[in-house]
Amino acid sequence: MDNLDIEWTRVTEVLQRYAEEFIKEARANLGKNNSYASGALGDTMKPLIEIGEDEFKVSIYLEDYWVYVENGRRAGAKRPPIAAIKEWIEVKPIIPEDRGDGVPTTDQLAFLISRSIGENGIAPKPFFEPAKESVYKRFEQELIYAVREDIAAYVENVLVMYYNMLKGI
Repeated sequence: MDNLDIEWTRVTEVLQRYAEEFIKEARANLGKNNSYASGALGDTMKPLIEIGEDEFKVSIYLEDYWVYVENGRRAGAKRPPIAAIKEWIEVKPIIPEDRGDGVPTTDQLAFLISRSIGENGIAPKPFFEPAKESVYKRFEQELIYAVREDIAAYVENVLVMYYNMLKGI
């Protein structure tokens, strides 16, 4: 250690495992909630760990629509985009048949579903907050211990540097 910057080695390791466990549990929650249609929401989760001077931050990249899965959508809200509903229909799979008897095509079905969601809303299916609370409880003490270890290593390194400086090494 040639400078006096603290290295957060243990904290970084713990936060990386925390992020991995969070993603694992959030994906499991999506499955339990039957919210894993295409898998895109769970599959695109990526962690970003930031170690700053004043804070440690774990961010999780998610698809934009995660908020509607987590919190639902209130009745009377703006309709979801028909293109997204069409994509969901194809992935689910829901296969509309045009038999000439009023059974909708994919475009028509997507419009009807979008309109229904706009009028009636959708129920929340929390996956993010439950994972955050559960995983944090499991990692809280380990994170505190990691901070202590990194600070102790820093203090030890500073004392060794100071001692070597006094001895002229």
